[in-house]
Amino acid sequence: MKKIAFVFAFSAFTILTAKAAPLSPINGSYALFQDNKKEIDAEDLPKAVKKTILESKETKAVPIYKAYELTNPDSTITYKISFGLEEPEFSKTYDEEGNEVND
Repeated sequence: MKKIAFVFAFSAFTILTAKAAPLSPINGSYALFQDNKKEIDAEDLPKAVKKTILESKETKAVPIYKAYELTNPDSTITYKISFGLEEPEFSKTYDEEGNEVND
């Protein structure tokens, strides 16, 4: 019985004295954890990106599975595009001018 009382008292003491500090961003570091990826329709891609896709031998015959607009930490926008019919086979990333960006 003494052991049960001791365990209860110790647990209550631990719970009541523990002080959790709230998480707060330090120097804007919270931006690293924000979702910067937005799914868009293939029709909404910039003309330069569409042109590059249609001119490339690797991508012109493969349908776009999904397209994402990514906002980078330096506020530039890139487009990550997954190509494939029923599932993504490969992905490529392009800047706003249609240039392929290596990850």
